[in-house]
Amino acid sequence: QAQVVPAEDLGTSRQGDIVKADAVLQASSLLPEAERNGVLIKATLDWILRNPGLYARRVSTRLVKFWRLWPYQRRYDHGYRTLVIVSLLSDGWIVPFGLGAAFLFLRRKFRQAPAVWIAVLATTSFYSLIHTVIRYRMPLMPVVVVLAAGLLFSTKEQKAKTYCCCCCWSCPPLPPTTPCL
Repeated sequence: QAQVVPAEDLGTSRQGDIVKADAVLQASSLLPEAERNGVLIKATLDWILRNPGLYARRVSTRLVKFWRLWPYQRRYDHGYRTLVIVSLLSDGWIVPFGLGAAFLFLRRKFRQAPAVWIAVLATTSFYSLIHTVIRYRMPLMPVVVVLAAGLLFSTKEQKAKTYCCCCCWSCPPLPPTTPCL
């Protein structure tokens, strides 16, 4: 369904209309699960080959959606404004700081922590290619929280030291009398 239903229609009554109108989805719904999966995978690959530009746009949209800071407006048990505020108070700072830390620190120390990069890139790529819901990033969030905390604490620590350049936190601190290069 993720290839047939546009992102803005997911979770709406329009999604049901689109699914009912799709001949492959309707025909495959009657098959046993293993056969249904085979039919849907083949149909998906055929669709991607017929619509490469649309597929690329949908993958880009899913990439952004994967790291979105608050959920889309749907019918929730709680008010949507409350949901957005709670999301911003949690993921609103954790995700940007965690991804910022990943960019700043892990690119310099890739050899020390390749599993972190691989996990973040593989999970993000995988769900961007097929289907994305914010909750699918939950397995990555412990790593993102640790990275965010590391960025906050290292930034505070870095302010107390002098380095040879403003963008290189991996350099050793300079003695107070040594001029910056």
